[in-house]
Amino acid sequence: MPVLEQAQREKKVVFVELYASWCAPCKVMEEDVFTQTDTYRYLNKNFLNFRTDFDSPAGNSIAAVYEVKTLPTVLFLNPQGVVLERHTGIANPSLLRTMGDSALGKLR
Repeated sequence: MPVLEQAQREKKVVFVELYASWCAPCKVMEEDVFTQTDTYRYLNKNFLNFRTDFDSPAGNSIAAVYEVKTLPTVLFLNPQGVVLERHTGIANPSLLRTMGDSALGKLR
């Protein structure tokens, strides 16, 4: 994953969201969670963000590596690609922040 190479250079945690066009909860996150100013500012400031369609070749291989079976799934990965935090289903802004803060704490 090229984003991991960038993460290693920048020593940043990677936020990954796996979604699909047919996934209703994914649309909720896209429309109601990621559009919240505080949420996207927090994610953009602290993480390298990577969204991938579960049904795309890249999404498929990432889903296989991280054993993702249910959507949406969000992962916080260290620069080596190790999962620091994982959540399946809709993650509200406060949960994303809690997971993100936890992931950042594990990286330090």
